[in-house]
Amino acid sequence: MLDFISFDFSYALDITIRLATAFISGIIVGYDREKLRRPAGIKTHTLVCLGSCLVMMTGEYTYLKYGQDDVTRLAAQVISGLGFLGAGTILVTRTNKVKGLTTAASLWFTGCLGITIGIGFYEAAFVALIAMLLVMKILNRVDDKIYINSRIMKIHLLIPSLRVTNAIYEKIDSMDCQLLSVNPQLNSGAEDLNHFVYLDLKIKLPINLKHSKLLSSISELDEVLFAEEV
Repeated sequence: MLDFISFDFSYALDITIRLATAFISGIIVGYDREKLRRPAGIKTHTLVCLGSCLVMMTGEYTYLKYGQDDVTRLAAQVISGLGFLGAGTILVTRTNKVKGLTTAASLWFTGCLGITIGIGFYEAAFVALIAMLLVMKILNRVDDKIYINSRIMKIHLLIPSLRVTNAIYEKIDSMDCQLLSVNPQLNSGAEDLNHFVYLDLKIKLPINLKHSKLLSSISELDEVLFAEEV
């Protein structure tokens, strides 16, 4: 074990390697989030990984110098404390769609990765980083494949009034789709059929119809002001 009390060259080199590894790892994990323009990107993930690494090294140094019994005490606070940062990336949209869970999870993972690097457990850090990349890349494609093959689709619409819904229903029926449920939501203060309405539709698609095709067809209707899949 390196002597953390005497500031020699080998000590400085080991510290530099740990921080550099954490720096590069944070960039790698954050790059995926940055491409998708998520709230937490390269800078956030890099700072989290560097900070976690620094805390872990501080815990080890404190143990070696002062004989503190628990080296992982500070690291435990990092793992639990990252919850508030991850929570800031999670959003619930108007349509009750939750966004940001993957970003929050990647922040938490990056913190754990920094702790692993900070204690010098490079083997585990390397394998964990590879596993993280596989999750971000390969499983993301699997997720997209599941989405494409899904026959159930939920669409959120904004329409001028409930009087135009027949045109929407006819378009859905003309594409051999089955309307499973309809949930209209009047804007605040709306009391009749002439106000703007949010309309949530649950639709079952035929085998050969893509989600994007149905959404595009509904969006092109004059009666539809806005449409998105949820």
